[in-house]
Amino acid sequence: MRTITYEEIKGLVRLEDVIAPVRESFKSYSRGGANIPPVQHLEMPQRQKGALHIKTGHVEPFDFCLVKVASTFPENTRQVPPKPSINGVIMIFSALDGEPLAVLEDRAYITQLRTAAAGAVGAQALARPGAETLAIFGSGAQARLQTDAILHVCPGIRRVLAWGRTPENVRRFAEGLRASRPDLQIEVKASAEEAARPADILVTTTYANEPIVKGEWLREGVLVIAMGADSNYKREIDSEAVLRADKVYVDSRSQNQTLGEVGHGIRTGLWDASRIDGELGEMLLAAEQGRPGRSSDRERIVCKLTGVAVQEIFVCDYVLKAFGVTAVAGEPVLAEA
Repeated sequence: MRTITYEEIKGLVRLEDVIAPVRESFKSYSRGGANIPPVQHLEMPQRQKGALHIKTGHVEPFDFCLVKVASTFPENTRQVPPKPSINGVIMIFSALDGEPLAVLEDRAYITQLRTAAAGAVGAQALARPGAETLAIFGSGAQARLQTDAILHVCPGIRRVLAWGRTPENVRRFAEGLRASRPDLQIEVKASAEEAARPADILVTTTYANEPIVKGEWLREGVLVIAMGADSNYKREIDSEAVLRADKVYVDSRSQNQTLGEVGHGIRTGLWDASRIDGELGEMLLAAEQGRPGRSSDRERIVCKLTGVAVQEIFVCDYVLKAFGVTAVAGEPVLAEA
């Protein structure tokens, strides 16, 4: 069994490399080609608000399956010095005979990349033409990855508005972005409302348990990509944002019927499952037939991401090929990269 380290993975896999695999993963999922059991959530609110998430899955025609274990401990970022808030490992098994093939000690790096790539896929497909202003809520690693991913697929962005609940972290985020992208106008906003109102694309990358974005702030034509609320007690955007949306797309119908903001609305009776207009994969497949997800520049669209293991599978296929890890019935073949 091959062990592939964080350093090896980070040295080889780039954000822009995984956008196409993640796009294909959404389409495969919505076609029914992915076998993805429900996510197992171990919530530990009395342990620094920590949580453990276990995802498994297999996709035809890949000859491997996987188990991903990821932890989220938001309070880690408040330590001195701060520690990463997420961590994890992915185990790869042969889908031919069950032989363990590899352990990817990625420290949730693959999860971080595929999450950002999912935002990029949503932005590329659903942002209105001519979008120039991107608002980012949050200031951690995912905030920067989402920013980089969306800038990659939406080169017309000229202005980035940043807001977060820890001013010092937001300042560092903005300084880092200015250093790498001097061509952009980077602004730190004092309030969430100031960041939200001008946004053409608004991305939430927080651990918020109560909404930080109000629907009344959202302008016509905005695309909201809400990706932080991935459990049944987290919420980043309020119910009005979902109710006012002309369309709501999700990564997984089944997951969003219980998790995050859409699941909250279903549980509390504000709407039913019909509030979901479609999965991202369904929308992408329809767009290939000439039916794009956005039909008007004035539509307010919410793209709600909770994370689906099919994304890891497609990214891991890319990683395993890059490192020469393959499966043969009866005997694993592990070629050195």
